[in-house]
Amino acid sequence: MTYYQQQAYPPAGAPKVKLFAPTLPKAELRKFTTTSVWWGLLIPTVLLALGWSWIATSFVSFITDQVVEGTRSLGVSANIPDLPFASFALARAINISTIFPIVLGGLAMANEVQRRTMTTSYLTAPSRVSVLTAKFGFYAVVGAAYGVVIVGISSLGIWLGSVTGGHTQFLPSAGVWLGIAGAGILSTMLWTLLGVGVGALLGNVIATTLVLLLYTLLAENLLNLAVVRIGDHVPGFLINQSGSGIVSSIAADDLTARITDLPPRLSEGMTEVMRFAAGAGGTYSWWIEAIIFLVWTLIFAGLGWFVAQRRDVS
Repeated sequence: MTYYQQQAYPPAGAPKVKLFAPTLPKAELRKFTTTSVWWGLLIPTVLLALGWSWIATSFVSFITDQVVEGTRSLGVSANIPDLPFASFALARAINISTIFPIVLGGLAMANEVQRRTMTTSYLTAPSRVSVLTAKFGFYAVVGAAYGVVIVGISSLGIWLGSVTGGHTQFLPSAGVWLGIAGAGILSTMLWTLLGVGVGALLGNVIATTLVLLLYTLLAENLLNLAVVRIGDHVPGFLINQSGSGIVSSIAADDLTARITDLPPRLSEGMTEVMRFAAGAGGTYSWWIEAIIFLVWTLIFAGLGWFVAQRRDVS
């Protein structure tokens, strides 16, 4: 007997109890805020974003100073061009920090399935479709919010690294920063939804966490070595590379576009080097990578949705 049948036909003599039935988005918000997972993952996200961006920018400034000093000792004057090298640190920091929103999305569904709290949601809601729609919609907002935090903290890191290193000319222009920021928020949101899909597909906290971490941190790096033999741009179609390429391609393309006085072959070589340094080796333009990664997100979200719709909740 379902929840609605129980309410329509209560047992004889049962006291009338007025139940508070919050809307599904409010229910998702309560599930989210009443656990420590969201802030437990937010803390290392902030620390990683700030630390990586700050240290990477400071390192670039340090290397620049060493090159200038070394050439001066040889009696040669070296002029380091005012290129936005800090964009690389910003893009890398954003991509690396998305690992925590990915896990957050995976746990959002897997934890409820494993603990069977999803059963209550299914029985008290109009349909499973409404529950899943609310879940994916809510975590799209959560992913975007994490993206805002990651972009903001990473931007603070590159600014601190540039200021303390004395090379503020390495900071990206306002237009490029806005492009990287928007791409970072989009990427984080899609990664979070992909995590929700994987969590719905596997339905187990440990399995979901291991699969997400092992693939993003290890498996695809090994896969890159194999597929790059097929073609230089094949890695751009992989999950991790396409997700990272959304952000990194903007930084790489901006930097290479500023190098206009090189021969075509050398310019192409520099482009590949810049893309590799930005973590976008073998990828395409940001909007192409966004489409590719959106397809991957829809695939895993669709598979998770399909399995969740048919999973036994008894």
